[in-house]
Amino acid sequence: MSGPVFTAPFSAVALTTNAQDMFFVTANSSSRVVIREIGIAQYSDAGDAEAEMLSMSILVGTTSVAVGSTITPRNVLRHTGAPTAGTAVSAPSTTLSSTASAVLMLADAMNVAAGWKYLPAECERIVLEPGQKAVVRMGAPNDALTVNGTLTFQEIGKVPS
Repeated sequence: MSGPVFTAPFSAVALTTNAQDMFFVTANSSSRVVIREIGIAQYSDAGDAEAEMLSMSILVGTTSVAVGSTITPRNVLRHTGAPTAGTAVSAPSTTLSSTASAVLMLADAMNVAAGWKYLPAECERIVLEPGQKAVVRMGAPNDALTVNGTLTFQEIGKVPS
């Protein structure tokens, strides 16, 4: 797969004890998008977080609109003239997107003390069709948390005819 690679990070986001949509992604209307990597980690609850496990899921095909703050994806090449992302990404939000039409693509768990990493083999990466939406959802933590997160994705162009 070829095409530009982008990162969409957020940092120092205070989460409540509600479930959160950690990332909301809307693929570029003229390109497929490959989710290459996702990392989420908290750094505010070191004392009693070691035993807490949270549900993590990736859902594709929601019809909702993003509610969280907009993240500006950055081309990893960072050189002058590097392409900018056509894909929209939003940061954590407690207003959960609708999953009525979504397909569950990944169901996992996060140890709060260790963080969570989605780093699939190339053949197992989730691909969004042009204009398709996806959400990365985290279950409700027992305590408020302060988190960082990074989504790495690649715009790979239209499906060949």
